Amino acid sequence: MRKKTGFTLIEMIIVMGMTVLIMGIALSVFMTGNKVFSESDIKTTLQMEAKDIQENISEICMNSSKIILCEIDSDNVTEEPYNGEIMSNKFISISGDETRDKKWLQVSKLSLESLTKNSDVNSYNNITNLENVNISYDENTKILNIGSKKTVVDVKHFYVQPLNLNDNNNKISNSKGLKFNIILEKNKSGKTIEYTIDFTVTFRNI
Repeated sequence: MRKKTGFTLIEMIIVMGMTVLIMGIALSVFMTGNKVFSESDIKTTLQMEAKDIQENISEICMNSSKIILCEIDSDNVTEEPYNGEIMSNKFISISGDETRDKKWLQVSKLSLESLTKNSDVNSYNNITNLENVNISYDENTKILNIGSKKTVVDVKHFYVQPLNLNDNNNKISNSKGLKFNIILEKNKSGKTIEYTIDFTVTFRNI
């Protein structure tokens, strides 16, 4: 009588083991690919947000003549000289800078005298009805407000650097522009993804 051919127990164990191994590899590849795509999507979102932030702040600054108000931790430092006791404790260094190279301010509020749609320009190019436009940042909530147009969440840091910083006797109200360093941050599956914006804007000569 002819024996029936079939799988032995050992062969079945081997087949099942190989199946589990292949499925494990496939799942690992899928999870890794999904994670990469997810992180890529977040980075793209942050890049788009960063572009929007830069455009909005640049528009305000390029239509502004001067800084009316600068607050750091609710302290008004608008007219404080850089080499004074108050400002010497306000300047900080940021990532990538030397620790001793303290040139940045973590500002909570900026108010700029700005040309808006309500401003008037006469035939002599004189401008009247300038308005104060605010840029504010709350370190606790990580929210950045840019004028009345835009509110941004997930802002880890908001730093500014006056362009007249080389003159120690000067003050921020006399600066003709600002350099910005803004760090956006999002958390995904326990991993933190950051995106940094660096740009400089010169004020309008009004």
